[in-house]
Amino acid sequence: MNFFIPSILFTPLLTLAYIPKTATILQRLAENNGNGAYQIEQEVSFPSESDTLILKETWIVDSDLKMRLVVQGTKDLRDQLKWVFVYDGSRRYQNAGGNRLQKNLDENFIEKYFHLRKSEEFARIFIRLGILDERSVEKTLYRSTKDVDYRPDPLVRLSRTNGVVTYALGRPSPEEGAPTPGAWIEQDLFLLRKLRLPAQAEISADKYSSYSRSLSFPKVRTVKWGNHQVEIHTFSVSGREKNPSLFNPAQIEQSTRLDLLPDGSTKNLIEDFYKRFR
Repeated sequence: MNFFIPSILFTPLLTLAYIPKTATILQRLAENNGNGAYQIEQEVSFPSESDTLILKETWIVDSDLKMRLVVQGTKDLRDQLKWVFVYDGSRRYQNAGGNRLQKNLDENFIEKYFHLRKSEEFARIFIRLGILDERSVEKTLYRSTKDVDYRPDPLVRLSRTNGVVTYALGRPSPEEGAPTPGAWIEQDLFLLRKLRLPAQAEISADKYSSYSRSLSFPKVRTVKWGNHQVEIHTFSVSGREKNPSLFNPAQIEQSTRLDLLPDGSTKNLIEDFYKRFR
């Protein structure tokens, strides 16, 4: 006997779930980015045709505005390569050959998105990136509960990213043409799972762990741009005391030269990565 089963039964449950206000999503997202100072140890893997070159990163994070990064070589470059960067507000500083170099940071500085601690800052940045608009985060005052008329934000929808149900922020990408900027935030835990920037760079984050002072941080991140792909593996996160002198641009140790890296595609990839995303 053949039974007819209405196709509506197979409608994804995603279309039936409740979506909270955008401001609530951003608030919960910011709450997962911790408070206080942290030291984070990472390894960045740069693939090549013959081998994978790994650089070690040590981040000291006071906030999204105050960070310090020390990059060191591994294997043959262990005692030869060392770069030191200080991030102060919207600028990055480096001491190269006794000269203090300065770079203005833009939306491609990906580390800040995992340390923003105010929902208002997430809103401001996402609006600037074209992911949200002013209406997404405006606050409406009601005289009584009878006047409440909650309407879903057209720029927020349910989606699925790497098998995880997420709130997808931003306009859906067209079938043809460049993908649109967007942010994908895990539905239940409010963790940043994917971010697509206007410059067509895409960052995915997986295997989150919980640490001290309310910090949730991914153990694995993948950065894709153009035909390139780099993986970042986190192996240590610890709270530490604040030390303002570490973020003083006038007290940066001198970095070694970039030309210590072997010539070839890997050198170009590393140079591009640190120029774009760090």
